[in-house]
Amino acid sequence: MEQRPKRSKWRTFLDVATVFSFAFNVIFLLVLILAVPSLICLKNRAVEPMLTALDQAFQGLGEATVHAEVEVDQPMGIRFDLPLDQPLDLNFDLPISQETVVVLTGPVPLNNLPARFNLPGGGGVINGTVSLTLPPGLPLPVRLDMVVPVQKTIPVQMTVPV
Repeated sequence: MEQRPKRSKWRTFLDVATVFSFAFNVIFLLVLILAVPSLICLKNRAVEPMLTALDQAFQGLGEATVHAEVEVDQPMGIRFDLPLDQPLDLNFDLPISQETVVVLTGPVPLNNLPARFNLPGGGGVINGTVSLTLPPGLPLPVRLDMVVPVQKTIPVQMTVPV
């Protein structure tokens, strides 16, 4: 008589779990297939009309206007002072492009500047250097062309009558 090898408990558990899982999935699939028509019917009868009504109500609210008249038969004096106490942060670049005249406050030496001397009467040209000093008080025309970064917090404290 031939003996069969014993099955382990783990292998038996796996076989039972596989059969149970297969049976559960088949039953679940049948329930879903049978429930689909009633779910579609529920959607058509209840959910779609409710959503359509909500959509129409929201569209109506968007187009609605309210007209009302409020009669006031006595003067209403509304007057008060609004105190402001808040810092104002400034952070921007200020472009400056203008011509102005500055006055020298001290002597300005100019040393060894290249110069070209034209001799009169067709005497020719001599290249050389020049050194001189601009005196204090001399008005000097200049052109300012720059961008000044402004980063400042200004405290604003005032009372505004309303």
